[in-house]
Amino acid sequence: MIKEYIEQIKSKKTTTESAVKVFVDRCKADTKGAILQVFDSWVQQAKAVDAKIAKGLPVGRLAGVPIILKDNIMFKGHRAGASSKIMDGFIAPYTATFVEKLIAEDAIIIARADMDEFAMGGVGRYAYNGPTKNAHSDQHHAGGSSSGSAVSVALDYCLAALGSDTAGSVRYPAALNGIVGVKPTYGSVSRYGAVAFGSNLEQIGVFTKSVPDNQLVLDVISGKCPFDATSFAPIVGAVPHRPLSELRIGKIKELWEAFADSPFLGHYEDILNKLRDSGAKIVDISIPDIVKSINCYYALAPTQAASNLSRFDGVRFGTMTDSENLNELYHKTRTVGFGTEVKRRVLLGNLMLSTKTDRPSNVKQRIADGHTAAFKKCDVLIIPTGAGVAPQIGVPISPIDDYLVDLFTVPANLSGSPAVSIPCGVDTNSGLPLGIQIVADVWNETLMYDVAAKLQEVIK
Repeated sequence: MIKEYIEQIKSKKTTTESAVKVFVDRCKADTKGAILQVFDSWVQQAKAVDAKIAKGLPVGRLAGVPIILKDNIMFKGHRAGASSKIMDGFIAPYTATFVEKLIAEDAIIIARADMDEFAMGGVGRYAYNGPTKNAHSDQHHAGGSSSGSAVSVALDYCLAALGSDTAGSVRYPAALNGIVGVKPTYGSVSRYGAVAFGSNLEQIGVFTKSVPDNQLVLDVISGKCPFDATSFAPIVGAVPHRPLSELRIGKIKELWEAFADSPFLGHYEDILNKLRDSGAKIVDISIPDIVKSINCYYALAPTQAASNLSRFDGVRFGTMTDSENLNELYHKTRTVGFGTEVKRRVLLGNLMLSTKTDRPSNVKQRIADGHTAAFKKCDVLIIPTGAGVAPQIGVPISPIDDYLVDLFTVPANLSGSPAVSIPCGVDTNSGLPLGIQIVADVWNETLMYDVAAKLQEVIK
């Protein structure tokens, strides 16, 4: 879809400015609570691309492609607030490395999308505008934390959007809105320019409508960054395109057992049967420690959140409140500025930091080791993206239930593995989308995308 769009612009069948305006107008007409702000700078960017084409100059790989950023991503001179009141009015002083790479390839940044505050939320209910509505139903959640980015792609507000994925925050909303969402190998995309939450877990990810589009955008934003010591140049080896009949697809016993009581189990078993009918070998895999993923994540991520968010104190960052002394300033600023879920996780993180234990890190390593061992027995893993369709807005969700939506996505964050969620049909009762994940070994994005594309053909 992106390649066809670019060809239309390069062949002068339309101008970049005219083409992008269509998407901008859709953003301005948003009724889902997905868009926080449409930027004015898109016009200048679009005119620059059109000028290149008029002069016969070469254009980038994303020439004229409209892209939306999650609100925790820096774009110099533009607002970025992580959908938190504490960052109201904050203007980004620099541009994220991965956004610079998009612009260098002539992409057009058109808007910022709503999200769960500081990327803390499973279904999109802690967004700045209130619960983000699902692209397919105003009565259902969009999934979190990258809710606005997912809805923006699903409703054609843009051709691609960026989000951040700390426990499934790209893949889960992608599944609930019927699009493609990827969390790449940890370190493959620089995090410089993303508001930090869980530093050794989160990764910038991509939303698109197709697997090839997703692969194209990820290829553009990947690579080593001098401002991020955790970033690496992707290790890309030659991955021959193999038919499904030559692939071993792993089924993690513990996760599928956790899915056994789901009313959607039959839908996913049908997908496995279609893969078998296509010649793929379904391999049973056991990673015993994977059942501890949620516990491990919520022992690790809040500690990092508590540390990363300590800078929002009303002095260095955050909206300052009238106070008589420093302690009162800190208290008032964070009380007023942080929402309920952010406060909950900061408190939990400080509690964990005060305990003398390294067990969560040990469990994280065992889960990573379990994935490494699994990929010696299979080429990729296949996992449902979530336990079902989008939850209904207005139906109470306890914090624990909110956390449990990450059950099938968080293992890839703990292991650092790349994972992509693709649409796999709709629930016959609600008509809402379902998603399924393909997980590969670290740095094997090419294989992951190849299998995902083949799987889409099988389940059409």
